Amino acid sequence: MKGLIQEFKQEREESKMLKQQLTSQQERAQQRLEEDMSYCQSLAMECGASEESIELWMASKLFEK
Repeated sequence: MKGLIQEFKQEREESKMLKQQLTSQQERAQQRLEEDMSYCQSLAMECGASEESIELWMASKLFEK
């Protein structure tokens, strides 16, 4: 019985670590997406697009899923 409880505890800890890793990966992916979107918008503005332009709006739509 003690072996079963120990195995359960170990698997629970492994599950927690995997969840933390997944959350960290998702946060990094979201941060990367925000950085890419900002970069794309800045390129559009460098090319003369105003903040109200269709080009800048389109630059933000490129990153929607």
